[in-house]
Amino acid sequence: MHQRGVVGAYKYRAVLLDPIHGFIPVNTAEYSILQTPFLRRLHNITQLGLTFLVYPGARHSRFEHSIGVMHLMGRFAEKLSSAMQEDNDICLSITSSCSTRELRNFIQVSRLTGLLHDVGHLPFSHQLEIALNELYREKPDLFPWMGNVKTKIHEHYTLHYINRIKEAYTKPRSKLRYILQAVEDVITPKKRPDREAMNKLGLKAGAYDVIRQLISGTIDADRLDYVMRDSYHAGVVYGRVDTDRLIYALTVDLVNGKPRAIYDVKGLSALEDMFDSRVKMYKWLYFHHKNTAFYIALAKIVRSLKDKWDLIVSKIYPHLGNIGFSELFDPIVLTDLIASSKIMFDENEFMAMVYMLRNTGDSVAERWASSIAERRELLPISIVKRSGDLVLYMEGRPPDTIKRLSRLMSDEISVKRLEDEIKQYYIEAYGDRLREECGIYPSQASFVVSSYSIEKGALKRDLKVKGVRVFELAGVSSHVRGIHVAASDPIIYVHAYSDDECEHLFMRRLEEDLKRVVVKLFEKTL
Repeated sequence: MHQRGVVGAYKYRAVLLDPIHGFIPVNTAEYSILQTPFLRRLHNITQLGLTFLVYPGARHSRFEHSIGVMHLMGRFAEKLSSAMQEDNDICLSITSSCSTRELRNFIQVSRLTGLLHDVGHLPFSHQLEIALNELYREKPDLFPWMGNVKTKIHEHYTLHYINRIKEAYTKPRSKLRYILQAVEDVITPKKRPDREAMNKLGLKAGAYDVIRQLISGTIDADRLDYVMRDSYHAGVVYGRVDTDRLIYALTVDLVNGKPRAIYDVKGLSALEDMFDSRVKMYKWLYFHHKNTAFYIALAKIVRSLKDKWDLIVSKIYPHLGNIGFSELFDPIVLTDLIASSKIMFDENEFMAMVYMLRNTGDSVAERWASSIAERRELLPISIVKRSGDLVLYMEGRPPDTIKRLSRLMSDEISVKRLEDEIKQYYIEAYGDRLREECGIYPSQASFVVSSYSIEKGALKRDLKVKGVRVFELAGVSSHVRGIHVAASDPIIYVHAYSDDECEHLFMRRLEEDLKRVVVKLFEKTL
């Protein structure tokens, strides 16, 4: 609602030019939040982690994404506000009196939810987060605070950062503090909204439900922005979506007495394109086989940082004294350090640690740090790069093979047995050559069989479209039904690596031979 120089609930302050959405207006409240260290650090957090090593253009930041999601959330909320004013029952299920002030507050909470939803991301985004999760599974005592975390790690940090922004950068009982409280309530899973904030803003619980749909529904502002933005910067052609058509089709209705954001059936073609784009982006970009290699490498680097932490902290963070590795990752400690600008804990700082690992005298630490820093041949080897490598070279009809692979990959015991069989074959076939060329025994090789499900990761079956009645989209569109079927097929990778540099390069020369062996062992297991 851009009225008399107002954007959301505050006066217009500035404009940003974005390659995806064009001009993005920013109001005074948003501008002040952008100046906090929590938002500034996002300039140095890449949206796609180390994916730029595969797609060189993919160096865009979490900051850009956050601005884009804020803009889309504002557009979504403005469209719904217009629809709400046409139906008093719907409007009163979301606001107290359907006043202009309350509608502006609804838009503002939506915008700041978009701006702050990813503020807690670690360096290299999801890739480092997965590495921390693996370390926690091995050593739960290392991060005792994780035991109570019921969300993703970055979402847990996000809540701490939002709370600190609210407490440190807003005045008590100010409108912005109440709005940030509402944002915190929207993002926090299953949290009962703060009653005082609701009353001050004139919003009802239905408003929080609708905003939650807009930021984390099936077709939401977060996914819409990252599909378009990641496609643009990576240079792939899959993520083209008709945003204007989607927003035009967006409306709000009462479903079982509760307000819900839904899409009119006239936007079906744009919705189909969005589903199609997301599946292709997951298959060829987000689940690229090299990304799994990066997960493995970062997990190894994090372990080395833990082991060499006394040296690292003395050089990178000497002003922090003897702060421990585990202590640094504690959300309360990290929030305090970022708020006081003592550290940013962004990718610049993390890579400084990686470069230090190359000169510690530890051959394993140096080997893994180098794999990220400058020696790509030391990254885990992609023996099986795509499921087609398995399906096309096995006997039997492809649909039957895919079904058997799906069953296999859902059984952790069978997968572990398969990994052991691959390693056993490798040792029996190449052990003597390995001892001769590298002088090591026993082998330090590891084989990792992994799989991903796009259907679980990218699609949900609860998307509703408003027509004569409320439909499931998969029941309306044969195109989407086909996407669901295709997205349910497992994406399977097999990676190989060794902590010993000589053996790793030895395995890399055997890549094609190992691939043929792996396919045969898969076929035998099935």
